[in-house]
Amino acid sequence: MSEKEIPIDTRYTEACEVVRHYSRCVIDVRTMAVVQGLAVVGAVGYLSKDGMYIFAIAGAVFGLFLTYILFSFHRAYLAYFEAALKYILVDLEKNGGPWSAYEKMRQQKRKERLYKATHLYGSIIVVTVALVGLIVYNLIHLFDC
Repeated sequence: MSEKEIPIDTRYTEACEVVRHYSRCVIDVRTMAVVQGLAVVGAVGYLSKDGMYIFAIAGAVFGLFLTYILFSFHRAYLAYFEAALKYILVDLEKNGGPWSAYEKMRQQKRKERLYKATHLYGSIIVVTVALVGLIVYNLIHLFDC
């Protein structure tokens, strides 16, 4: 059965499910980045407090690696989300609909600098800055002895 033989209602429902799924994936990865960041920064801070600077540096580098992996997942899920949404907008909602209104509002929000800094990349930026700061702090104390 070709795509054109499937009723448009069925195609629309399936496409909406895909968009919702990847939207949820994006949110989950952002949440994981925050939790991972808090856990790693807390562990590295504790190791720094106890003077275990080499372990703290290793933990921070590992945290940066995890942050990169989560950011890669975020980009991939966001790309799938964008592709599914584009399919809905181009093929299924030619004359407008709820997803068209959502996309219009979304594009307006994406132009705002504060939205980009907090919503799109906020958790990744904060974790990266904190871990790099902790690496520098531990390097200073490691070579200060």
